[in-house]
Amino acid sequence: ARIERPGLGYARNCGIKSCDGDIVSFTDDDCELDKNYFKALQKAFTPETFLYGAGQIVISDESLDTRLASISFTQKTEIPAGLPLMPFGAMQGANIFFARRVFELCGLFNEDMGAGTRFPCEDLEMGWRASNRGLVGALIPEIIVYHHHGLKKGSPEADAAVASYDRARGAYLASLLAQGSLKVWLHWAESFSPNGAPIDKERYARLGRELQGAGEYFQFLGSR
Repeated sequence: ARIERPGLGYARNCGIKSCDGDIVSFTDDDCELDKNYFKALQKAFTPETFLYGAGQIVISDESLDTRLASISFTQKTEIPAGLPLMPFGAMQGANIFFARRVFELCGLFNEDMGAGTRFPCEDLEMGWRASNRGLVGALIPEIIVYHHHGLKKGSPEADAAVASYDRARGAYLASLLAQGSLKVWLHWAESFSPNGAPIDKERYARLGRELQGAGEYFQFLGSR
């Protein structure tokens, strides 16, 4: 079905409401599912041990920029309950899945977030909410999608997309602060001297974009 309102968070919620399965999975419109995707999802998803998670996102064309929505791993990894921060990149909307019970316990996606809005971070925020609610997740390597985003390595368009990810990460962190997760301040404090190393120009720029995104999100909340 086509919806007219912009925003991927809203679109995902429309999908949740229109289906009746016990497992709800998501991908993006520029992705191709592996031929064994559904078999792998059905086999690997064990709600008695975890209730949500993510799979691999493979960039199959070597000319495309791997900084954009890609994740590769070989071992199943648990996403623990009670994380102060959902690790950046762990929950990427191109390949995520949830038991329906997660939405009953945690609510739906934030409809002010997602591609088509100023804050494309609805996937991370939803994953953090699930962990914060005390639910366990998992990264499953057998569940694979192929991402054909079309942006070439090192192109201005790819650089711009990466910069937008930095701002989105800041908005995600600001949303956690707004929900009472004060450990976000520790993340920013540690960003100035990671592992005791002096901050470099690239990290300054990245952190600046992150704080810009956080500021934009707080301004948005203040204007509602």
